[in-house]
Amino acid sequence: MLTELFERAAFRAGWRAARAGIPFHENPLRGPLARFVRQWGCGWAAANDCPRPYRVFDWEAGIRPETVELALEAA
Repeated sequence: MLTELFERAAFRAGWRAARAGIPFHENPLRGPLARFVRQWGCGWAAANDCPRPYRVFDWEAGIRPETVELALEAA
């Protein structure tokens, strides 16, 4: 339950940061999220059998897919 709440909060925070125009490498949640994944990926979350609707870093790929395509077209 706590893991799911944290994942939802992280997803929303990352989504808001991307909508505000903050690049992912400047997102202040990147470090804490990476530490969270390392800590919980080998512990309770790995032992937890309930499926997750998304992974912690799924928001990274799905926030603004059009910007990557536009950048490739512009190059």
